[in-house]
Amino acid sequence: MTTHYDPMPMIVHGAALVSFVWTCIIVSVQGIGIYKILRNNSAPHAKSFSPTLKEDDVPHITVIRPIKGVEAGLYECLASTFYLAYPKSKLTIYLCVDSTRDPAYPVPRKFISAFPDFNAKVLVEEPDPVSHGDGGHVDKLGPNTKIRNISRAYRELFGFLPDGAQTKPYKFVHQLPLVIYLETPKTAAEEDAINTVGIAPCVVGKSNMFRKCHLERLTDPAQNPLLSPANAARRRGVDYFSSYICENRLIGDLIFKSNISGYKKHGLVHGEVAIQPISGMTVAAYIARRVRWLRVRKWTILTVTLVEPGVESLIGCLHLAFAFTTLPWFRSFFGIPPTWKAFGAIWFSAIAIWMAVGRLLSAKLHKLQSVDVDENTPAFALGSTRTGGIKKSHLNLVCRLVRQGVSGIPHLDLACASGSRG
Repeated sequence: MTTHYDPMPMIVHGAALVSFVWTCIIVSVQGIGIYKILRNNSAPHAKSFSPTLKEDDVPHITVIRPIKGVEAGLYECLASTFYLAYPKSKLTIYLCVDSTRDPAYPVPRKFISAFPDFNAKVLVEEPDPVSHGDGGHVDKLGPNTKIRNISRAYRELFGFLPDGAQTKPYKFVHQLPLVIYLETPKTAAEEDAINTVGIAPCVVGKSNMFRKCHLERLTDPAQNPLLSPANAARRRGVDYFSSYICENRLIGDLIFKSNISGYKKHGLVHGEVAIQPISGMTVAAYIARRVRWLRVRKWTILTVTLVEPGVESLIGCLHLAFAFTTLPWFRSFFGIPPTWKAFGAIWFSAIAIWMAVGRLLSAKLHKLQSVDVDENTPAFALGSTRTGGIKKSHLNLVCRLVRQGVSGIPHLDLACASGSRG
């Protein structure tokens, strides 16, 4: 007796199985991230012990702050570097601008006057001897404006967390970015889950720490088998990435993939958020920024770029609803019928749960309970429950979730259909 199978149900069930697996991955990764956020953002962390150590036991670190234009909270953000609980004798601060004509140039100059006991400098790109000065040429570095901005500071520092430093055994350390709209706040909590799992360095250019000696070695094709010998003519260190736009991702990815004996891949400092104030971003500016970012990412991490819309609320919940109303297991054990009505009910319910969890995490993060505040803490870093802090808008959170979910595919299509490597 021959049994005939209709190929269409098999294809549909196979697709539903893929959706179910994808849903399980999303729930698992997000569950880990939610746990970490709730656990590590409930109270101020222990005070820094660096000031209590003997001077010889404290590693010398250099903080490089690239500056471009006058943005919201610029003065307060730069001031936070000077208020670090770290011995002044072991701290160097470089404030970098591309030109004395930059509107932001007077701001870092104020800090040099206000904090004369700090080893701090304002470095300007224009007179940089490598790219503009005597014997230099503008084409010695690529077009990446941030790399050009910080290149001089990177070359002047003698080392960034040297090998002998008694620090956490990580090659690369970074913080969780938290964007605060000065009108209404917005969270960027999803990165915590990816960094916790450790499958890749989910890095943004807000607060990253690494050793100069490591980056010098890893950008030398003669010492790093991951690099092509064709790149031997490139400059070392951060200058190696001056021809690329997505420099923070590429630096993190290179350090993450390269083998350095005795060091773990990378570490996220849980509970220590890198606060970024933003003001006055219009919808058009948001769309342009997201498309520009996706356009860059498609040349560096295409797989992640294509997958990203699938982890947004609307599309992610579509996968769940499709799996629940198609796979026979759910019909047999839970009585879920394969109808559009059931599909819609599950989809809307899942979105409601997603938004409720998002609301919980947003409220938790924006309380900034892990931040140890003092008289120097700006309003945007006080948290939503402290006096003088910026309060949350519940409606804004709902609008943001819907906007991200609805716009994911159109933004991806626009980004992938335009732009080039040139």
